[in-house]
Amino acid sequence: MVYLVPNDIDSFEEHFNLAKDIYLQTGMRFYGISPENASNAETVIDMHNAVKGDANEDGKVSISDAVKVLQNLADSEKYPLTAQGAYNADVNNTGDGITGLDAAEIQRLDTEVIL
Repeated sequence: MVYLVPNDIDSFEEHFNLAKDIYLQTGMRFYGISPENASNAETVIDMHNAVKGDANEDGKVSISDAVKVLQNLADSEKYPLTAQGAYNADVNNTGDGITGLDAAEIQRLDTEVIL
């Protein structure tokens, strides 16, 4: 499926709303970025340079990323993920958020074992 951005969309808010509609129509997880908080570094997601599986944002995928995901699932207030970390951690892209399956997939990515 290909989406084209109409030429008459000029504002960030219009682009944001179009992107949100695409996310919702395709079942992709939408991470709550809004025009109001898009300039906040804690909520900005760099999709082009994201390292899938890198929940702790250290630039590599390792067992510590799977641990970070499991800790977050157990107590998200004590072990929060940034918006980028949450985006990176959702490796199975089921649209249901981060789950234990993502932690298992991160472990698989770390060991590069085909299950």
